[in-house]
Amino acid sequence: MAIYLKKFETQAAYEAAQSGLILPNVSLTVDNNTVHYNPSTPPTPPTPTETRLVCKYNVEDTSYDTNLCDNTTNFSAMEIDGVELPSVVTEYAFSTTGEHTVKYTLTDPTSIGDSAFNGCDSLTSIDIPNSVTSIGNSAFAQCTSLTSIEIPDGVTSIDGGAFYQCSGLTSIDIPSGVTSIGNGAFDNTPWWNTYSADTSHHYGNIIYINDVAYKATSASITSATFKSETVSIAGSAFQGCRGLTSITIPNSVTSIGVWAFMGCDSLTNIAIPNSVTNIGAFAFESCTSLTSINIPSGVTSINGGAFQSCTSLTSIVSNATTAPRIQSNTFYNVNTGGTLTVPIGSSGYDVWMSTGNFYLGKYGWTKVEQ
Repeated sequence: MAIYLKKFETQAAYEAAQSGLILPNVSLTVDNNTVHYNPSTPPTPPTPTETRLVCKYNVEDTSYDTNLCDNTTNFSAMEIDGVELPSVVTEYAFSTTGEHTVKYTLTDPTSIGDSAFNGCDSLTSIDIPNSVTSIGNSAFAQCTSLTSIEIPDGVTSIDGGAFYQCSGLTSIDIPSGVTSIGNGAFDNTPWWNTYSADTSHHYGNIIYINDVAYKATSASITSATFKSETVSIAGSAFQGCRGLTSITIPNSVTSIGVWAFMGCDSLTNIAIPNSVTNIGAFAFESCTSLTSINIPSGVTSINGGAFQSCTSLTSIVSNATTAPRIQSNTFYNVNTGGTLTVPIGSSGYDVWMSTGNFYLGKYGWTKVEQ
């Protein structure tokens, strides 16, 4: 039976038609009159061509210039209310009050650069194109009229101070692809103080949080889990979360940062995984409801004040055969009369049991080997 080729896209498809062979990625129509080439992999989607930020500005007074973009190197072109300007400007005098639309063409379509809109106090909203993958340092800092922002799914990093002092920002959604948030990225924003890790995926998708980057001070947070790839709980990450009662730390975590859980006075239990090697200074300071702690065998150092003022702590189980290194105030002001349980034949715990300089012995603790 002859096969008549009506459509082919490769030499392989043509040869299949000539020889009567059907390759895995070639198919026939029902009437056997057409050979179609079926690519084994879907075509690569086109690169996003939209490289413009669409911003809304609310102007209440036309007697003075309005702050626009702070760093013109981030943009190659600019359009205001449908009229393209010959050059990018940082200030502009609008002729009428009310809302105005400004479109900026990004110099780098994948990035909103450092201080791009720093101090634009009349900026009310911004539409970020899907091509953007990073938001730079202080990019929207002190945009006090900005009330909400939608971050595209392609964004993977938000740098330090990106939304610092955005005092009107009450709504923001962190996409699942974000893996890095810089220092103070959301400091002094209303959203920062009200979001709940219980009902959002924010912490669940952050692989590494820089110091004080995602400080979750809200009392409404009662529990939090981390993505399995998390490698570090950063300094101050949960400092002052007074409603936090429990937390699950994945086995990928190797360190708990300075002040990570400081002041979590409702925290009654925390399971430290075997992967952890270091507990930072003051990590659990003033966790006054914490009654017991299990220290895994991989921990080699517990820094100063780590369990300071844990006034309900009466039981510590350390699984390391060689005692982790501690400092004189690691256990400062813990409860009296507690029990330290260590492996039989272990060494180095006599330092923990010292009676001087706020070691456990000073508070009448006893050591048990088992």
